[in-house]
Amino acid sequence: FAEFISLIYTNKINSTNAQLLLAKMLEAGGNPSIIMEEGELGQVKDKNLIEDAVANVIKMNPDQVAQYQAGKNTVIQFLIGKVMKETKGQSDPQTVKEILEKMLK
Repeated sequence: FAEFISLIYTNKINSTNAQLLLAKMLEAGGNPSIIMEEGELGQVKDKNLIEDAVANVIKMNPDQVAQYQAGKNTVIQFLIGKVMKETKGQSDPQTVKEILEKMLK
């Protein structure tokens, strides 16, 4: 269990995927790092991959992008959700938010 906590603390896994990892650990037991790798639950660290996902989400959601650029800042959460879906929940939401804000300016 200490290794599981370490994975969260070192940002190797986000909270959503940590819940899935914990469920798999409780169900089958085993090493959390191995379960994380086998289940592809770790976070994406490649900024280029995240930027590609962000660019795709911006392209596919022009109405929400226009709303954000018009001052409706809460729309950013919707866009973050779309990027997270695109990256199968493997991106760090804070990194996604930073990249989104940069690309939307």
